[in-house]
Formats: sequence, C-alpha cells, structure tokens
Amino acid sequence: EKIKTNQNILEDKNKVLGKIKSKEIIDIYRIGKKYLSGKTVIKIKNNYKFLLNPKKVIDALNKSSLKGVKDYYSPIINLLELVKADKKIIKTYQDELIKQAEKEYEKREQNILTETEKERILTMDEINDRYDKFQVKTPADLMDKLIVAFYFKDELIPRNNLPKIKITNKDKGLDEDYNYLLVDKDMKPKEIIMLNYKTRNTYGEQRFKITPELKKLLEEYMTTFNKVNGDFLFSTESGYEIKDNSFLYVIKKAMEEVLQSPLNIDLIRSIIINDFYTGKPKSIQQKKEFARRLLHS
Repeated sequence: EKIKTNQNILEDKNKVLGKIKSKEIIDIYRIGKKYLSGKTVIKIKNNYKFLLNPKKVIDALNKSSLKGVKDYYSPIINLLELVKADKKIIKTYQDELIKQAEKEYEKREQNILTETEKERILTMDEINDRYDKFQVKTPADLMDKLIVAFYFKDELIPRNNLPKIKITNKDKGLDEDYNYLLVDKDMKPKEIIMLNYKTRNTYGEQRFKITPELKKLLEEYMTTFNKVNGDFLFSTESGYEIKDNSFLYVIKKAMEEVLQSPLNIDLIRSIIINDFYTGKPKSIQQKKEFARRLLHS
C-alpha cells in the first residue's frame, strides 16, 4: 500500500493495534530506512496506525530486546511526518529520541571501553599537546594533520563523512549525494555544508563555521595539492572519490602519525563526548548544540 498524504488516512486514531510486536516495529524501521535513502514510493506491510499511540510504542520499544532502540525513533518520526500525523504525537517521539540520546551519552560518559581501546585512549590535553608538537614536513604530513584537525579542531565533529566532501564556490543547487567545502572566488574556505550523512533526515542540511586553525590548514592543503572548484577535498591520485571503507584506514593512519595512537571514529567520538561531559553540568541547549555538531540521531 502506498502512503497517502491525505489527512483522511489518519481517521479514527484510537483504532490502534492492541499488542505491539517487535517484528512490526522492525518493519517500520526498515520502511523508514528506505525513506531515509530517498525512496519516493514506500510500501507498508503492516498497519502503521499503531504508531499513533506513542505511549504504547515507546513502552514496547524500551522493554524490547532490540539493539539500538534509539535508532528506531527517527524512522518513526519520518513516517509520521510524511503522513502528516498530529504534531503532538510526533513531538512525543522527538522528545523520547532526545531522552534516549541522553542515556547513550551517559553510558559513553562512564567511559566503558575495551582493553584495546583503553590502551589507545587519550585525553584532550594529550591530543592537543601531540597535535601542537607534530611537524609538517611532507604533503602527506599536511594531509594527516588536516584530517586530525577535522575531528579535534573544528565545530563539526564528523563520522566517516570526509571522503564525500567536494569543493564548491556556490551554495545553492548542490547535489545531495555529497557534502561541501564552500569557498570564495579566491578559494578561501567559508563554511562546511553537510547534505549526505547518517542522520540527515533528522537534521537536514547543516552548515558549520570553520575554525581559524582548520581554515589555515585547508588553504595550505588546497594549494599544495592543486585543488580547484569541483574537486573532491580528499581523492585518489586520479581525482576520484575515495571509498568509505578505504578512508577509515586513512583516518586511523593520520591519528597514528599525528597523535601516536591509531584512533578509529568510534573512539574519537567517545573521547570528545567524554570530554564534553567532564566538569560542569551542561544545559539542555548546550546538549542539543553538541548533538548537532556530532550529527547525532
């Protein structure tokens, strides 16, 4: 059945399924993921109207044995927005999403790490010290330092989004399959535009200011590697996009070269999250802005 946007589809909201099964929620999750990936026609195998009772759904989800419960809320929100459900119902799910994200932060704050991760973990003071001491002697060193700066010296805290960054001097009509480094006519960096990332359907287009430290490195890097408008910021020698899996190795290598520790993305983000929650309690607004920087779901 194709989803209709007519408000009549939501008639008789009290007729919801009496018992919510994990399978039904998983189906909704899969359907939501299809929507997230840009499908224009979405087929519903089960009656989605049980989602109109958020209290029952949230209770069922939180009591279930499903892994990553938090990740189920964004697809539910997306579907309800698509069918123009009651805004109060949608807000209930949005509030629960934030609540679950807070719980996840708290778990990360406890610094639950594997033995291997404990050996690799660094404090932000150690990271800043090693970063400052690292000397750029070759173009490869410059690229390594730039990658580390993207994770530890900028407003945006990316996942594995860097290989999809293209250089552009326009800020409208951009291909949503990529992210962008916006530059002026003199190739001076202005901001980062995020369009293609894991939680784009939650946050949509996001723009981030570029810190002076990152801006300086970007200018030097683009000059050294002869980058021009339309190029991938990071690319193969032939100028093609680097595959995501291959770039994971590039990140780990850069971390090892600059910081003397082969940090992966999960550990990088764990370090940053733990550092954020160290010290004074954070306000709700500060937490929301931090979640935006992380492009969190």
